[in-house]
Amino acid sequence: MSTILRQRLPATVHAVPEARHTALAALRGAGFDRQPLLDDVALALSEAVGNVARHAYPEGPGQLELEVRTDAQDVVVIVSDEGVGAREPSDRPGLGLGLQLIKAKTRSWVLESDGSGTRVTMRFAC
Repeated sequence: MSTILRQRLPATVHAVPEARHTALAALRGAGFDRQPLLDDVALALSEAVGNVARHAYPEGPGQLELEVRTDAQDVVVIVSDEGVGAREPSDRPGLGLGLQLIKAKTRSWVLESDGSGTRVTMRFAC
């Protein structure tokens, strides 16, 4: 598996389009240009980064890390933070559809969370 992108971004709503555009540019640069794949990555990634911006740092600013890895069979996108974790109640709940959208657009996904952060690993079929 080859890492084609590793980037830290402020965990704000402004990171959503930046992460999406950066990840898609990296994928295109690595030769992944099939539009359905790019659309699925864009939607799932936007949801994951949006969740970080909305929930990870209720007390103030924080960072998120975006990583994109590829091999002959899969694209793997990882979004992680060092925030409060997914079990912490949020005063800014969304519609609750983000994880359902991620599940629908990926081959598989894993959510790991504890009091020191959350990591969403999304796998897409090439």
